[in-house]
Amino acid sequence: MSGLPAGRPTMPAAALTTRPPRVRVLNRKHDSAAVVYQLTAGRHRQLGVIVELAIDDYRSGRIRRHEATHPDPVRRLAEMWETSALAHMPVTLFHRSMPRLRALLCQTATGEPDGRLVSGEGGSEAAWLLPDGAVARAIQAELAELDVLYIADGHHRMSAAADYFAGHAGVAPFMPAALFPADEMRVLGYHRCLARPAPESETLETLAALPATAWLTESAVPVEPAPGIVGVHLDGRWYRLGLRTPPAAADPRASLDLVALENGILSPMLGGADVASDVRITAVPGTEDTASLARYCAERDTIGFLLYPPDIRQIMAVADAGLVMPPKSTWFDPKPSSGLLHG
Repeated sequence: MSGLPAGRPTMPAAALTTRPPRVRVLNRKHDSAAVVYQLTAGRHRQLGVIVELAIDDYRSGRIRRHEATHPDPVRRLAEMWETSALAHMPVTLFHRSMPRLRALLCQTATGEPDGRLVSGEGGSEAAWLLPDGAVARAIQAELAELDVLYIADGHHRMSAAADYFAGHAGVAPFMPAALFPADEMRVLGYHRCLARPAPESETLETLAALPATAWLTESAVPVEPAPGIVGVHLDGRWYRLGLRTPPAAADPRASLDLVALENGILSPMLGGADVASDVRITAVPGTEDTASLARYCAERDTIGFLLYPPDIRQIMAVADAGLVMPPKSTWFDPKPSSGLLHG
């Protein structure tokens, strides 16, 4: 059984169905008409709202995915749905900008939060619980205007929820979620590390000769990736690799640097192997800096490829087309922890 929407999403004919969340804040149960929620990491801040979403909106395509899921973790999550705290953590989604909703949330967030959790890495979470009143009703009215949401973090949990509720008709099919505006999301993406297939000189010759490589030059300093430019780390040296610009295509995935890297560089270097499942390739979260990636490559004798993350508009275009990116394409940061909010 699979709860995944297949193909192009159904165009929304009505608003999404949401309801106020029944959440625990710092393990204390609260009944609130609205819950405003903030994530911070360093200077980055994103302000949103906690709701419960109807699983039917996921099945219909109003809640859209951009990454494929693996069946095993989906099955495990569905099987332990009633007992797993992880399954009931809010999934993270985003929506197009709504200025009125943003103003209401900012107004609420000027006060002291009802719950706050500070991490040891410069991050924090905060929640404001609103009783029924003018502000809560105004927030609910804005949420009633939503017709599409995009999954950021929680693809496997959404799919598991759809599978679970399909077999439990007597249970209300709702899922806790944190909703944020798209322009406040921070996407860090993933890098790739490839087990070295040949000595350094042969590897460089192979890289330079591949059709997807527009140019390859050595750099005296660590390379920060940019759109169309990949940082390559090999044997303690850094190289700047320019990806050949793909021709215009109807498939929005064609514009993704990761797709160009996987199809035009990694797969040929592995003899045409399936990049998504090949054990010689490791995906490294974009939270790692150039120094960390260099150490990782040195310890494991791998070639590092630093990628610029997808733009939020690219992610939305892929989801709107009913398509998915390669696994491990996006790393959204910061993420909700398991400490502040529970379903």
